This record gives sequence, C-alpha cells and structure tokens, in this order.
Amino acid sequence: MILVTSQLREVSRHLGIDPKRITGAEMFSSSRHGHSIWRVRIGEESFVIKWYPDESSEVVEIGAYKLLRELGVPTLKVYHITERAILLEDLDSSEKWRLASKEDVTLPQVGAAIGHWYKILHERGSDLLQRQQRKPPFLKRETAILTEQSIADTARALGMVENPVWQVAIDSLALLRKAECSLSMTLNYNDFHWTNLALSRGRENPKAVIFDYHLLGVGMRYSDCRNATDSLGPRAAAAFWDEYGSVNPNEIVIDRPLSTLHALVVAAGLPKFPSWARGSMDLVVNGDLLRDLREAIDLAKALL
Repeated sequence: MILVTSQLREVSRHLGIDPKRITGAEMFSSSRHGHSIWRVRIGEESFVIKWYPDESSEVVEIGAYKLLRELGVPTLKVYHITERAILLEDLDSSEKWRLASKEDVTLPQVGAAIGHWYKILHERGSDLLQRQQRKPPFLKRETAILTEQSIADTARALGMVENPVWQVAIDSLALLRKAECSLSMTLNYNDFHWTNLALSRGRENPKAVIFDYHLLGVGMRYSDCRNATDSLGPRAAAAFWDEYGSVNPNEIVIDRPLSTLHALVVAAGLPKFPSWARGSMDLVVNGDLLRDLREAIDLAKALL
C-alpha cells in the first residue's frame, strides 16, 4: 500500500469519503482509457475507486452503471456513484465474488453462467429500448465506426487498396446498416474477456457478473453473443448457447461482414497490427469477406 496522494484525497471527497478514514491505498491501474483506479482500505474493509478526470467518452461507464442498476442487471456492488467516480466492492476481498481465470472460460458451468448474464442484459435492454423512443445518448452502435472514409483508410493502411472487397463494402454500407437496425436491438456489452469476469466463489453452479462497461452500447443480440463466445472454450461456448437460447439466424448473416470490417478498422488504427485481427485479414485475402458481403446484401434486400 502507498500513502494517500492529493489526487486520491480529492477523489475521496468527491465520493463523500473523509480521506482521514483511508488507512492505505494503491493505484493499481492508470487506464489507457483515461481513468484512474485505486484499491483503498477504509478501516478493515477494501474497496475499488474508479475516477474519470474529465467528461470524456469514458464517462460512459458512469451512465452504464446507473442504467444497469436501474434495469436490475447484475453488477458488482456499487457503494456510491457520482458524475465522475464510482466506489465498488473489491474482488480481492469480496466474500461473494472472485476474479475469473483463463481456465474458467473453458468450463461448461461457467459458459452457462455467462450465458445467463447475457440473457438478462439483452432481455432488460430490449425492454428498455422498446419503451423509450430515444435511447440514452451515451449508448452507441459498435458499427458506427464503419464509414466510407474509415473503410477506405483501412484499405490503404493494410496495403490492399486494389482488392474489390472495399468498394463493395462502401457501396453496401447504408443497406447493411438498415438491415442491422431492422433486426433486434438491445444493450451490447461489446468487450468480453475473462479479465472482465467475476464468478461466485462456489465452484458448483457458479453465477457470473461481467464488469467494466466503457464500451456498453446497442446492437443485435447475436453480435454481442458472438463477441462473448469467441473468447470461450468449445464446451463453455456450447453451454452458453444452451442457457441463452437461439437468435434470429438473419442476424448471423448481417453480423458476419460487419464484424470483420469492424475488427479491421480498429486494428488498422493501432500502432501495430494486432494478432487478434489476423483471422479477419485472412478473410479479405481468401475472398470470404467478399462472399459474406454479397450474402448479407442479398438478405438485406429481401428484408427491407
């Protein structure tokens, strides 16, 4: 533990905590997303503080916590929340939850627990968006980054401008967007990884809570489930679907090229092309993305 800094004293006061009550503190993350995270001890108890220094896009997580709690979607326990900070339970000392491990996401019982959490998220999210004519403004579609410009820039960054797939993608973008919007729209977590997963401490029939909501948005049910199951082992993924249930197969067809394009646009914007996007690059090279686009175009025309 380190001494309480002037910055943490300011944040603590913002949360209504007297800094003199803090008996120890550790900044265990200064996030690349722009916020700071501390583990603090107040008396004999340990908590996590997440603080957003300005009204950046990262304050999405503040709105997300408030929204999910209102909807009854399970989250880590929130002790206090303001416009810029959250006081959360600490998984290291929680009697109820533990941080998941890489091995956990190979287990079918964990896959089922994750599927149950996503089912609640999507059911409550769908109800919310049907009730409200306008969605909360901080909720964006993941595919919103797909524009004519971003696709053209990606083709140049990858050195593949001559491939015809990019022009087909640009020409069909508006149509595929309309098809996407015509299918299910619900809350999407968008960022599944085992490091964002908490599991109940009992190994038998565990419960799951996903945390870190800086990318919470809206989209199709299948898109969010695909994002989760791609990070699960085969048995866990099968158990996820057994628990979650089925989705409209049309969503799979529309999602397939859009998710590939999204991965490539994100990857091309990074300083170094990441290994996780190499499979998407292969789909460009072998012609599968072009095939997926044409299949999605045909379906979109039939749907609209």
